[in-house]
Amino acid sequence: MNIQDRCSIRSLRGFTLIELMVTLSVLAILTTLGVPSFMATIRDNRLATTANEMLTDLAYARSEAVTRGGSASLCASSDGSHCATSGNWEQGWIVFADSNGDGVVDSGDSVLRIHSALAEPLTLRAAADSAIQRKITFDGMGLARRSAGQLSLCQDNDAEQGRVIDVVAGGSAMVMAPGTGFSCE
Repeated sequence: MNIQDRCSIRSLRGFTLIELMVTLSVLAILTTLGVPSFMATIRDNRLATTANEMLTDLAYARSEAVTRGGSASLCASSDGSHCATSGNWEQGWIVFADSNGDGVVDSGDSVLRIHSALAEPLTLRAAADSAIQRKITFDGMGLARRSAGQLSLCQDNDAEQGRVIDVVAGGSAMVMAPGTGFSCE
């Protein structure tokens, strides 16, 4: 075996231990820097998705009320067929054609959509004295006269990163950044 053969064999052996350690160190640093940013992106995406799902169901209920020429409601629901008498919106909600406009699923009402409970760190709540604590009703003109109010959407009770879903008496709804005095409770 001559010198050229020994050099070519040596060059085919792979990485040295030092090269591997440097590569792993750089990878660890990049991971440490990237994970918090990635977690914030996941949190923001989870909040935006949930807010958009509620907005979609609000728009759907309003549209159904106008289309049917009668009332349609959303209410907090843990079982997908009846309105909850306690608890908050994070337990899930239903959209239903509300024949008498009382915001309660009666025998003649039909459930149109069911939204399951939110994932554990998310909360969706109205203030205790709010008109929309557990139900929102749209009349045949698409108005939410008795159902105006705000829902607080939070993750891990972090008010700074929360969202406000504002339902106005005119029937429209929008997502806003939290303002002064915003609470996740």
